[in-house]
Amino acid sequence: MRIGFVTALTSDFDAKPVIQKLAQEAVGVDLEFEQAPTLLNTPAAVKKLFYNGVEACIVFVQSSAEERVSLALAQEKIVDVETEAGKYCLVCTVMDEEEDTEALAEERLKEALHLLLGVRPEKPTQDSQLDFFQTPSSSMDLFSQSGSREPEGKSLF
Repeated sequence: MRIGFVTALTSDFDAKPVIQKLAQEAVGVDLEFEQAPTLLNTPAAVKKLFYNGVEACIVFVQSSAEERVSLALAQEKIVDVETEAGKYCLVCTVMDEEEDTEALAEERLKEALHLLLGVRPEKPTQDSQLDFFQTPSSSMDLFSQSGSREPEGKSLF
């Protein structure tokens, strides 16, 4: 899978070595890098990577509390780019006010990469606000074939 990785020059932390290490551990991941001059230029970098053929993107942002409005605006524009291209982009944010930037960046980038690859995390945390991997068992019944009836057409999966 070709994954684009976007950072902003304004970030103090260089996340490129972290994502490279994580991508080496994953099978079949090729990374393409793009660096945006500012946080507000990250949507244009994502668009460029999408049109260069990447299947999905991860944007790493290190931001301060004063830049929350700019971050929200950039995220809105990234959603527009995703919709236009029909591809996914995950934004990993580490705020300057948070402690241990490197550990947080690695954890969040790992989660983003696993989400894009469809990998279940080894240790799901109970305190996470959203659990994307847990679905009620009844919802999977909709997709299972019951009886011996042959399906019409080809399976998408």
